[in-house]
Amino acid sequence: MSMEPEVPETVYVMCPVCGEHEVHDVLKGRPGKSSLEATLRCHGCNRVRAETVRMPKVIAVPVVASDGPDSYRSSVGVEEDERISVGDEFFDDSGNYLRVTAIESNTGARPKKAVTREIRTIWAQRFDVISVKVTVNQGTVSHSRRIRAEPGDEFFIGQKLELEDMDCYVNAIKTRQHLKDRGSAEAREIVRVYGRFAAKTYPVLDFEDDA
Repeated sequence: MSMEPEVPETVYVMCPVCGEHEVHDVLKGRPGKSSLEATLRCHGCNRVRAETVRMPKVIAVPVVASDGPDSYRSSVGVEEDERISVGDEFFDDSGNYLRVTAIESNTGARPKKAVTREIRTIWAQRFDVISVKVTVNQGTVSHSRRIRAEPGDEFFIGQKLELEDMDCYVNAIKTRQHLKDRGSAEAREIVRVYGRFAAKTYPVLDFEDDA
């Protein structure tokens, strides 16, 4: 089942003036099947421009979740071309944090991964440690990473995140309700963190001469 397209208040896209990804206000927009014809205002340079923003259709995928000895039915809204794998973690529409344990395809098969539009049901279990999605923008190149956090851990704009192979400075946080470029949000509320690339730094060891 597809969800009705809505015009978002903000989007996070590349600004041709700033030369970087920035949060943009959507002044007006007309949603299409997989795009948004919009008038945008950049938070970085305050310039206004018209742009077609890619907005994939969001599908409500049924979820059967286990919580200890109990189970319940829910759903999660996912972009139709997103790939879901066993072991992925997500918030369902009830606000519970879950880990995928099995995927049932439209044909009844149980693949280890599948594209959203090919999925009949996601089977999952409650999970208390969150894997926060991080998109690191390095010019026109984007890197996808994850960082572990407790549900109450706070992420804030300007924070330096030390990832395995690179660092980044947080410049936007997408929660289930808003896209922020100021303030903070708890990990349990976050859909994705966006950051600007920073080269990995390592401590310099000072070996004293014992002689």
